[in-house]
Amino acid sequence: MAVRMFQLITSVLCIAIFATSILALKKNKAVPSNISPTVDCAIKELAWNYSKKLLPGRGNLLSVFDALQLETNCNITRPELNVKTRRSTPFIHRSSHVVFVHPSKGFDENDGREITPVASLVAARNLCRKRSETTERCTIFLLEGAHQLKETLHFGPEDSGTSFVGDVHAIISGGKIIKPEWKLYEKTTQSASGQNAIFYDNLKPGESSKYVKFMGKINSSVTCLAGCNEDEKCTAYVFLNTDTFKSMCYFRYDGLWNPEPQNNCVSGKKITIYMTDLKDSNIKPFNSLFIHGRRAVRARFPNGNPETTGIHTTPTGYVSSAIKWLPAKPSPPAVEIQIKNPYRAHNQFPIFQLGLDGSVYQFDPAESYWATKAPYGGVTYKVPSGLVYNKSLEISGSTWKKPETGIVHAYMRYHWGGWQFVVDGRNTTSNTLTWSKGGFQEARGDIGGAEWYVENIFEELDVAGEWYFDDETYQLYYFPNGTLPEEITISQHESLISIKGSLSNPVENISFSHITFAETSSTFLESYEVPSGGDWSIHRNGALFIEGAKNVVVDNCLFINIGGNALFLSNYIRNAVVSNNEFLWIGDTAIAAIGSSKLIDGTDGNQPRGTKILNNLVHEVGLFGKQTAAYIQSLACQTLLNGNVFFNGPRAGINFNDGFGGGNNVTRNLLFNFVRETKDHGPFNSWDRQLYLTKVRDGETSSLVPKENYMTYNFIISNYHSYWPIDHDDGTGYFTDQYNYLVYGGFKNYLGHSKTSQYNVYIYPDANQPYAPPFCACSTGTRIGPLASGWGDRYTDNTCIIREIEVYQFLSCKLQNITQLIPFTARNKFYTPNAGIIFKCDNYTWTLKEYQEIGFDVGSTVSNLVGTKEIIQWGKDLLHL
Repeated sequence: MAVRMFQLITSVLCIAIFATSILALKKNKAVPSNISPTVDCAIKELAWNYSKKLLPGRGNLLSVFDALQLETNCNITRPELNVKTRRSTPFIHRSSHVVFVHPSKGFDENDGREITPVASLVAARNLCRKRSETTERCTIFLLEGAHQLKETLHFGPEDSGTSFVGDVHAIISGGKIIKPEWKLYEKTTQSASGQNAIFYDNLKPGESSKYVKFMGKINSSVTCLAGCNEDEKCTAYVFLNTDTFKSMCYFRYDGLWNPEPQNNCVSGKKITIYMTDLKDSNIKPFNSLFIHGRRAVRARFPNGNPETTGIHTTPTGYVSSAIKWLPAKPSPPAVEIQIKNPYRAHNQFPIFQLGLDGSVYQFDPAESYWATKAPYGGVTYKVPSGLVYNKSLEISGSTWKKPETGIVHAYMRYHWGGWQFVVDGRNTTSNTLTWSKGGFQEARGDIGGAEWYVENIFEELDVAGEWYFDDETYQLYYFPNGTLPEEITISQHESLISIKGSLSNPVENISFSHITFAETSSTFLESYEVPSGGDWSIHRNGALFIEGAKNVVVDNCLFINIGGNALFLSNYIRNAVVSNNEFLWIGDTAIAAIGSSKLIDGTDGNQPRGTKILNNLVHEVGLFGKQTAAYIQSLACQTLLNGNVFFNGPRAGINFNDGFGGGNNVTRNLLFNFVRETKDHGPFNSWDRQLYLTKVRDGETSSLVPKENYMTYNFIISNYHSYWPIDHDDGTGYFTDQYNYLVYGGFKNYLGHSKTSQYNVYIYPDANQPYAPPFCACSTGTRIGPLASGWGDRYTDNTCIIREIEVYQFLSCKLQNITQLIPFTARNKFYTPNAGIIFKCDNYTWTLKEYQEIGFDVGSTVSNLVGTKEIIQWGKDLLHL
């Protein structure tokens, strides 16, 4: 067992090394091309220091250091490993009855004492239920070992007062350990003419590089192939016979294979496949395989690894585009519900609207804001029914015996999220893949996609580390990356523990500490729902699922190798505390808090409220789902997010899917390396398209107006494809953003109102050109009248350094209504080239003096650009470093 836990811990320690080795290949994505490396490195070193302040119990946080690429890009010496683990001394309440569980040395017939432990968590739960009525608390103590579940472990109100405590090597696993009997299935070398397996390399003729070795000039590809076959370390060969690379042979040793079409070139790859029979293993079909504590890659084209490759890396592991996306399958119009009273006046999103069935028939329940004929802020949901691929792709020459096992992963056209589809047919004449199921993994849909790959095709099992399971014959096929593993873990459950109560009968005082939750199944083809009017859909489940509960605590736990959502807080939740945990290698979202309403009415309280998300380390999220986050809330309110470090994800780090209730406080968090695989977003994102009645604002009165939200003392780096550090998107209102250190982006309003940006520091909001508007503040879509937006915004007392002299983008300006159309601005400090500054709006252009004369930016100043030292000192002063 110590070996098994060591494998998981090693995965935690090595995460940044794996990520950095790939990300370093595309430095321009993590570092804006128009920013001085000196400035960028100083900011990121400051971010690393802030992470150590937020999480002092985690040592030197090498995962943060490496994700910031401080050694790779900044020549800062990588510190020696100094790990202060999450493990503190487990607390057991003095009055608690304790039941001990040991998965290999216990017996379920035992009484649960430390010297006579039970073997299963089911037996431990049952003993707790039999505890004396005078003992309110019961502790289930997980001793060393992998606690593998036969089924999801369920708890209800009768289990109130139960605590789960683990020792340092306690794992609750959704997998089953198997010792396979391997047999050689195939060993060969496959060659392809007109394909070049040398990629992302500025290779010079006759020279080796980091990725390939030049083997000399030879007379034919046959000789090159023979040499590769004789070299045990060679994984692929390339024979080039072009004008520049005449009769040159190259070997690859890294196992990578993603060839590109090229004339006068022959490439080949070694293939070694073993198989094992699992018919007698008493397992269900599975979609995830873990070897040595790491997730193995299901056979796919193009080759890649969802943990370490994506459209932010080279190679991406995706086909760059399809020739054509097939139209959506026809569906009847939805049944529409519109509630016009109460009405949200002077708002771009004035009414409650919902569509039933129609094009959203795949969702469960089949209802969505986006099912309506004319949803405010978008169009009716639909997704393509297939794609036509380029005949030059490598797969064009291959035959798939069972294309219906395939799963296509694709980005939507505008890169607002991603989809998965189950292939139901392939036409090799028209180069077409078709499907009937899928595309529900985000809420908005689109008529076309972008980059894509296909997995779970046996014939694409062609590089080391890949596997394929035939769920009809129960044969597992594996291409080893080195020595064959003596032990493997296969996923059997998507959820490990489910705690369910209700608003009227909640589970109370359940806690988890010092436990590793690991190795669950992926869930992207399970049921999804659209919780509100944001862009999100979500699968309402998680490795740890909690619904209808009060005073739940999840502290000092590790969530690793999770196939879907890790921790899910559903519906009635009060005063939950999620603290000091680490989440990594998460298929979808790390922490989700999702409630429910009765259409517009959310006054019954069936939502997560008063949740505290404290001092968590969350990274490597969204391996499969691309509309995912470190933390998401929808139909939830009064949340405190404090002291967290979130990084490395495809979309937002924190997402508020709607404006339900308000009263949220986001303070002292570090966010960076988000929006790596999507676009038009920020590390923090909010929407407010759908309106709800709550009593949160004053505690008594039903109102459409939420309580004010606060964002303070956050350090946010808006890199990769991120547009704004704090992306207040469609309809967002009632936010006060103060004392934040915001890098590479400015203030945003889009179709919203009633937001305040004050005492913040904005560092080079023009850094991400051409991805984002290069301004200190940006307000678009503003208007007056019944569908008004832009009113009530304030931008005051901020510091903004920018290399443009036009500091604002306000697109709607009528002097007679100007105060209703653009933010009120005052007392800001601007730093620009040569202290130049102008203010534009529509056809108006003002100097600072002229702008002040019409009542804006009174008390504001402009100075020349300052150096790196001053920029960093601003951050130190603001964040008390």
